[in-house]
Amino acid sequence: LVELNLGNNALKEVPVVLSRLESLRKLYLYSNNIDVVPPDVIGRLRNLVVLNLNHNNIQRLPPEIGRLRKLQHLSVLDNKLEELPDEIGYLTELSEINLTFNELSWLPQQMYQCRELKTLHAARNRLTSLPEGITALSKLRVLDVAGNMLSMFPVGFHLLPLNELYCEGNGLVQCKPVPLLHNTEILSLKVKLFFIYSHYLHLKLLFWYNCDSAVSL
Repeated sequence: LVELNLGNNALKEVPVVLSRLESLRKLYLYSNNIDVVPPDVIGRLRNLVVLNLNHNNIQRLPPEIGRLRKLQHLSVLDNKLEELPDEIGYLTELSEINLTFNELSWLPQQMYQCRELKTLHAARNRLTSLPEGITALSKLRVLDVAGNMLSMFPVGFHLLPLNELYCEGNGLVQCKPVPLLHNTEILSLKVKLFFIYSHYLHLKLLFWYNCDSAVSL
């Protein structure tokens, strides 16, 4: 068995029998009533590429999550996560992680060891800062940290090769790095509207000035 979908059930725990499915590559456990991820089960699924734990009541992931060295997609959307284990940094093949709608107040520095990470969703948490060293994520293209409590971005943030940045609903007081993002296609930052409006007024004034000059001639 390489793919198993147990979503939309009433499971209160991860079935122990899953530990025998060592060839499993995709596991879906979304929309259950799971509050604990047993380390002796998850740690044995070393061939997992996709793990979906969305819409449960999970408060923390066990350190054994770090044994899933082949994992590429991890989604823990809409749980009660309060922290991530440092071992998340061992997931060196991880390309996408979704932590939206949890209770995280910080992200571990070790996450920056996930050098293949392209998409990071951490919206609607309690983040007050992002760890320094974020430039290590040189392949990051999508970052969603909307609806947190961020007041500024870490040093070097403007060097990220982002295509999409979502950071509305924070308390950002320093937005200087935002216009400097390389190849940014989407900036969901309401402050950008100010710059657009200012540019519009500038163009309008130039138009009026040129019209007046033409009339006087």
